[in-house]
Amino acid sequence: MEGGQQEAKASKFRRICVFCGSSQGKKSSYQDAAIELGKELITGETVGEVKAVADMHQRKAEMARRSDAFIALPG
Repeated sequence: MEGGQQEAKASKFRRICVFCGSSQGKKSSYQDAAIELGKELITGETVGEVKAVADMHQRKAEMARRSDAFIALPG
């Protein structure tokens, strides 16, 4: 490929759940990697959803039910 451009590949995953903490932490490299991941995943479609649930168990079950794949980040 010319000029360092990469060819976009179609993915079988349509809904990817990214699970991470809200703290920036002490390593800026984690934040930088999360930003780069976000740039790769943005498709112009719905990026987020807010839904009230009873507890963490139900929250994780809903994320699993609605997602084709998971990415877990530190934080």
